[in-house]
Amino acid sequence: MLAHAWRSVSSIAVLLIFCVAATDAFAQTADPSCGNSGAAGQAATTMPVDDGNSPTLPKSATTPEGFVPAGWRIEKKLEGDLDQDGDADLVLVLRKTSPRNIVSIDADGCLVPFDTNPRMFVVAFHKRSPDSYSLAVASHTLIPREGLPVPDSNLINAWDPLKDVLIARGNIMLTLDYGAERDWNTITETFTFRYRDKCFQEIGYDSRESDTKSDISFTSINFLTGKKKEWGTASDNSYLRWTTLPKKALKCIDEF
Repeated sequence: MLAHAWRSVSSIAVLLIFCVAATDAFAQTADPSCGNSGAAGQAATTMPVDDGNSPTLPKSATTPEGFVPAGWRIEKKLEGDLDQDGDADLVLVLRKTSPRNIVSIDADGCLVPFDTNPRMFVVAFHKRSPDSYSLAVASHTLIPREGLPVPDSNLINAWDPLKDVLIARGNIMLTLDYGAERDWNTITETFTFRYRDKCFQEIGYDSRESDTKSDISFTSINFLTGKKKEWGTASDNSYLRWTTLPKKALKCIDEF
């Protein structure tokens, strides 16, 4: 799948590093009327920094902020019962705040700042005694980093993959949105996780893919039943297929 292929692209060495002052000045003077900064295959005059910094989070905290490392911030916070004990558990999307990862992209002839800082996906269970949260998940890889270079070019994928995170019926639903490399094909994926057998297992997968020819395809997989449904249109012809997948162990969120 496009998204899984994109995950494997590693960050390249930085070509030019913004200093903090230059980044602040650039952000203040950027012209918001200049083109579209959220698109695939934008030319980049600077590249993201891969400093290998993956901080270790504490095993417990009394507040959501207690899980936030220095140099990171809470981008999204959700609460809901994830382990069926009646308490409101915690889902956080953390984001690094390094000015070095605010890169410059060429959007229709205008230089526009674009945030490529990595994210971390965090889940913590609420504990009543003492009143605190216990860390369950801290993934640096579940949400792909935006701004990864397009191979063999001076382009980056200036496209924010994080579309939505929800808690629904005790499940975590993560939706990622992609613009394809070098063209305007797009794919949206939703991963559904449920706490089972001491980990958050992927129990569902849904995707929508479209291209410039107006072809569109949908895929929906229920990993608990092993049923896969595919439907859509291709060359003006509609189709519908059902498949039974071979039985295998469910994938835990830490394996992504």
